Amino acid sequence: MQALFNRLAEHGKIVNNEKFKKLGEMQGQALWEFKSFQLRFLGGFAPGGRFLLAHGLRKKRDAHARRDLERAARVLRENRQVEAELRAMPNDAVSRGLPPSASRTPRAGQGLDGPPAGERCRASRPRRG
Repeated sequence: MQALFNRLAEHGKIVNNEKFKKLGEMQGQALWEFKSFQLRFLGGFAPGGRFLLAHGLRKKRDAHARRDLERAARVLRENRQVEAELRAMPNDAVSRGLPPSASRTPRAGQGLDGPPAGERCRASRPRRG
């Protein structure tokens, strides 16, 4: 599988239709499939010649489950939205690596990267009871 990814990265295409093929359009997004035996990786092309992997699965039937295709299309659509938000952000916020919804202000004693050293975040505390 890694060889297929490398080939796409180096040459920009894979001519073997058994290993890489277009599945069609879903929710306005062209879906492509990498395949090797039962392993399938669904994704699509993005601006700049990038290929985004959106969903991986082990296929055991002839046809793809609709939910797998919908999941891959949703992930690609969400990625397009996030990239559009990033392009709309001022360059200083993007260069600091802030997420699109980063209009938040850190709590006292907490930087943008998380809680101070030695403290755990609330979600990682063990449950009681």
